[in-house]
Amino acid sequence: MTKKITIYGLNNNLNITKNNINNIVSIFPNDIINDITNIENYKNLDWSDFPQRNKLNKQFTFYNGKDKRDVNNGLAIRVGKISEFLQYMISLHEHNDNKFIFNIDAITIKNILGKDYEMILCLLHNLKIIERTGTYYNGTDSHCYAYIISKRLIYTAENYSIIFIEDPKKIDKLEKKTISENYNDEVVAITDKRMIDTLITTTLDKPSALTYSINDFFNSAQQKEHLNKLIYRINYILLFGVKKYLKSGEKSKRIYSHLTYMPKELRPFLNRKFFNVDLTNSQLLILCYYAKLNNLKIDNSFIDDCQNGVIYEQFMLLNDNDRKQSKVAVFSEILFDFKTAKNNLTNALFKKLYPQTWLTLKEINDSKKENGTLASKLQSMEFDIFSTTPSVCKNSHFLFTLHDCIYFNDADDKDLVIQHLTNKFAEMGLKVSFNFE
Repeated sequence: MTKKITIYGLNNNLNITKNNINNIVSIFPNDIINDITNIENYKNLDWSDFPQRNKLNKQFTFYNGKDKRDVNNGLAIRVGKISEFLQYMISLHEHNDNKFIFNIDAITIKNILGKDYEMILCLLHNLKIIERTGTYYNGTDSHCYAYIISKRLIYTAENYSIIFIEDPKKIDKLEKKTISENYNDEVVAITDKRMIDTLITTTLDKPSALTYSINDFFNSAQQKEHLNKLIYRINYILLFGVKKYLKSGEKSKRIYSHLTYMPKELRPFLNRKFFNVDLTNSQLLILCYYAKLNNLKIDNSFIDDCQNGVIYEQFMLLNDNDRKQSKVAVFSEILFDFKTAKNNLTNALFKKLYPQTWLTLKEINDSKKENGTLASKLQSMEFDIFSTTPSVCKNSHFLFTLHDCIYFNDADDKDLVIQHLTNKFAEMGLKVSFNFE
C-alpha cells in the first residue's frame, strides 16, 4: 500500500489547518499526532508502571485552569516538547543500527522536555509511544532508564502528517528553543576558527530541502523501506538551525556538531557549496594505525586486506553475498561488539583468517570496563588524525570535519588535504586512498 503524507498546521487554538511548510515542527504517523494533540490523554495519568518514583498521581495542570496560560497554548507547548523528544528518539534509532531500545540519562531527557519531563514520559508510556523499562547507573550522578521506541512511531503506519505550530513566537517557551546555541568552550579552544564560523553562518533552504525529500520519497519504488529515512531526513531539516552546537563525545575525543548527521542528499540545499575528502575504508585503517602506534599484534594479511579494501568480501558467503550485510556483521560481531557464540559465524571466520588480530581485539574487549571500548579508542584515534587536517586548507574560508572526513569550500585544497593524510598514515607504514566529491 502506498504511504500517504499530509501537511497540517496546529495553531494556538489547536485548529488543524492546511498551510505552507515554513514553520514545520514534526512528521509523525497520524495516530501518533492524534494521541499527542488530544487533551483528554493528558488527564488522569496512570503512574502504576513507575512504582520507584514518589510522585504518583502527579498530573498536568494546564487543562483545569491552574496554569496562567490558556488551555490550548499550554497544550501546544507540550506538543512542541514531545515532538522534539520523539525526533531525538528517531535519530537514535536511525544512527544505531535501527535499534528500538536505548539507555538515556535523566539530564538529557530533562534538557529536551523541561520541568514536566516525568509527566511527559508517563504520558508517552501510557500511550505506548515511548515505554520506559529497567534502570541502570552510568557512573555519574544522573539516573538512567531504558526506553523502548514503539514500532508504530518508526514505519508501520500507512498515513503520516507533517505538523507545525503557527506563529511560534506567540509561544514563549518554543520561541526560546529557536535561538538555542551551545558551543563547548574547551572544544572551541582547539577548533579551527573557520569551523566555528561555518557552524554559525551555514544555513539550510528548508522549503526546498523538504520539497525535494518528499518528492524523492514518492518517486521511490521502495517506499516502505525508505519511509524511515524520509522521517529522519525531514526531522533533521526541521531542527536544523534550531539548536546549534559543538561538543565532544562523552567517551572519546570525537567532535559533534549540528552538521554531523546531515544526510548527504541535503547538502546541495546549504547556502554554500562544500567539497569533501573521505578516507576509503577508514575505520579498519584507523584500527591498523592504532595497533601499530601502540605496538599491538595484528596479522600482515589483515593490514593488506584493509589497504586493498577487501576485508568485507571475505565474509560475503556468510551474509547472502551482500557486502553491506558483511560490513554490518564485522562491526556488530567483532569490532564494536565482540560476539563469540556458536551462531556468530562471522566472528569465527575472522578468527580463522586473522588469528593474531582476533586475539588482540578479544583482549581489548575483555578489558573494556577498565580501559574503554574499541569504539571509543578508534574514535579518539580518528580525532587525533583528522583534527590537524583543517590547518593545511590554505584557500577555504569555510570548513568542518565530520569524523573521518573533511569538508571545505575551495576545491584547490583537495591536494593539500590528501597529501597531509597520506603522509600521516605513511608514518605507520600504511597506504591509503580517498574519495573526493
